[in-house]
Amino acid sequence: PTNSLKYVPLVTGLASARNLEHLEMVRVPFLGGLIQHVVEDSWRSGGFRNLHTIVLGACKNALEVDLGYLIITAARRLHEVRIQPSLTKDGVFSALKMAELEFPQFETLHLGYVDEFLLQ
Repeated sequence: PTNSLKYVPLVTGLASARNLEHLEMVRVPFLGGLIQHVVEDSWRSGGFRNLHTIVLGACKNALEVDLGYLIITAARRLHEVRIQPSLTKDGVFSALKMAELEFPQFETLHLGYVDEFLLQ
């Protein structure tokens, strides 16, 4: 969609998919802070808790807080995180450290993830 507001129902719908294990958003211009608000509204009912993989790449409006909320919610089952360069700031990792999370299944962290999409 050309209008970022049209992503609200999509992200809300993803939060209600309790068995969602892989979330990959590449070149998706959702509103910054949208994921944070959806996670805040859905975490008690299990939204995004079963994620094994989080990939955010070339999402121009994504905020560090969006990523942080996803990681905190999925920490127990998270295996892999691939994040675009703009989300690799110290604040994200400082906040995660302060949250004193445990990642018992975590295996792969790819900082500065860039999608290999080739334009023709």
